[in-house]
Amino acid sequence: MQPYEIRFKKSVARDLRNVPKDDVKKILERIKALASNPKGV
Repeated sequence: MQPYEIRFKKSVARDLRNVPKDDVKKILERIKALASNPKGV
């Protein structure tokens, strides 16, 4: 099965500016994982 493509709105970059960098890294890793496993199990 081919992974899903996840696209972000431009506003996401603005929203993530106020989040600590370590947390942004974790968030983006989780989102990337959803591309291959969208149910998150």
